[in-house]
Amino acid sequence: MEEAVKRFSKYFLVGDQTITARFEPVNTKVKRLYQVYLLLPGKEVRIHIQADAKGCFYITDPHRLPSAYEAIAESLIAAVEQA
Repeated sequence: MEEAVKRFSKYFLVGDQTITARFEPVNTKVKRLYQVYLLLPGKEVRIHIQADAKGCFYITDPHRLPSAYEAIAESLIAAVEQA
């Protein structure tokens, strides 16, 4: 029996700030697409991480990630891959 895909949160250090990222799977049976909510100072930003045809995850809308936080893009993808 397959294990359900579950939501989770993870913390990332950007400079001297700790950023919380909430990972919300769109489908609870297949790990393919996540809505990721980044709790940034003063605002919340939503991005999407999706698997391509080969199963490799990528950020579908990198333009939504503020430039100061681009350094954690690969770590966000790794968090989904390891979930």
